[in-house]
Amino acid sequence: MKPVPFIVLPCLLIMLLMNSSCSKKADNIAPVVTPPPAQTNFFANTAWSGTYHTQAQNYDAPCVLFFRGDTVVVIYGMLHFAVNGNPVAANLFTKDSIQGKITKIDNLSATQATITVQFDVINEQQMLSISQTNYLTGGPSDPSKFGYNSMQTSLRLCPNTGAMTIKNTTWNTPVITYSGPANGMHMYPDLSAISFDETNETFLRNGAAIAGIGFKYKQVGPMVNLAGYNDDPTIKQIIPYFGALSPNADTMWVTADFGTYYPRLPNPVETIHWYGLPGVTPLIFKTSN
Repeated sequence: MKPVPFIVLPCLLIMLLMNSSCSKKADNIAPVVTPPPAQTNFFANTAWSGTYHTQAQNYDAPCVLFFRGDTVVVIYGMLHFAVNGNPVAANLFTKDSIQGKITKIDNLSATQATITVQFDVINEQQMLSISQTNYLTGGPSDPSKFGYNSMQTSLRLCPNTGAMTIKNTTWNTPVITYSGPANGMHMYPDLSAISFDETNETFLRNGAAIAGIGFKYKQVGPMVNLAGYNDDPTIKQIIPYFGALSPNADTMWVTADFGTYYPRLPNPVETIHWYGLPGVTPLIFKTSN
């Protein structure tokens, strides 16, 4: 056996020392720490109900606002606007929803926030202000520029979807108490009275269901797509309505489209207010469940 050359021994020694050093470094490597998930804002994925105001309607009408995460806002309702701010009737248009992108969040705490939202469909930047966690108001970022394509909102925070069901409930409208020939009659008679089962809405008159007349309603949280029935013998028409449940689910703001149907709702041009006072948001209430 030949002796190991002298030059090889130092090389083997260096390799052994390197391996030992690497082993010690590997033992000292800090463990990988998974960062905590990003915290969402308290208003993320919440639903809000109430009314909105524009210059293209007779009264503040119901709407429902949903936060999609904390980046997108969607407002649902029978939303009336005017194209390019022109109030001429031919330029008025109705949307069933508008979507906005949240571009900024300020003054954030556990109970309040100021949220800037860009609504492209109405070409308006809105400022949404949440106070005491459960009250939201919205309007143009520059209030002096409130025009026919602008809207203002006044909303309350709603509980989770399951707590707001209208299944197996009955609803009615207020009785007129102001003086005049309509005194003692029901406001908004299209909705006086109605009941909901698991899937269908029934129209009641004098406590009995109207035979052969019904409507398949839809509810998503505080938002309700329901119907009224105009039983005037010359009309006899099922009329689509939009409803926004109050947070306690005992009352519902309602409205209908005047452009296509004949809803019996407050009308400012009437000299006798048969269906309720003009300028007042129609409201129905739950009578049983």
